[in-house]
Amino acid sequence: MSAKLKQMDDVMRQIIELIDDSTLLVVMGDHGMDAKGDHGGESNDEIEAALWMYSKKGVFGRSSPSLLAPPSNAKERSTRQIDLVSTLSLLLGVPIPFNNLGAPIEEAFIGRDGNDWEKLTSVRRLTAAQIHRYQDAYSLARQSDGDA
Repeated sequence: MSAKLKQMDDVMRQIIELIDDSTLLVVMGDHGMDAKGDHGGESNDEIEAALWMYSKKGVFGRSSPSLLAPPSNAKERSTRQIDLVSTLSLLLGVPIPFNNLGAPIEEAFIGRDGNDWEKLTSVRRLTAAQIHRYQDAYSLARQSDGDA
């Protein structure tokens, strides 16, 4: 495992070297694994997955001074899977899928210095509006089902 981790570290360093300033690099796993290497079960270690986002622009930040240092492990900062969809949509400048109920991941929008409240508020407003449209449509559909 150690050799494979070293190899992947080298691959990631090469990728980072080659990407340009307008590229968003997103690395994520589809599952985790426990200390024995098992990954088909239901333990938290097996169902949680890693997420790492990188931009040469240095656009990501943290709003709390206590969070400025990266977490020492993924368990210190978790996010919901549904938040990834809205976050990536907003970062890529595409509409949030209609039925997504996720919220933007704060670190992706708060700015490098952790104080871009205008941008964070803007993406949260967009997301809230999307969720409101979905809830309205869902409510209307439920009412129509009751009339049948």
